[in-house]
Amino acid sequence: MRTFLAAALLAFTAFTATAQKHVYEDLLVLFVDENYEKCLAKAENYTVNDDTRKDPLPYLYMSMSLYEMSKLEEFNEDYPKASR
Repeated sequence: MRTFLAAALLAFTAFTATAQKHVYEDLLVLFVDENYEKCLAKAENYTVNDDTRKDPLPYLYMSMSLYEMSKLEEFNEDYPKASR
């Protein structure tokens, strides 16, 4: 009986440990690789999607990408309001 309860508890915790929210690894990879335009576009798509629009991480990646783009001269013409 004790081993059955231990096995059931272990199985229950394994299922709850894998049921996490979306991690947005794709945005992290794009941001670290300094592909700020792609990261911005993907994060914006997440904010439009009904399933992920309430998550704060896509908005964070959008703001971080815009901030990094505002520091680079090559993006000043295409994104003049990136620093605002």
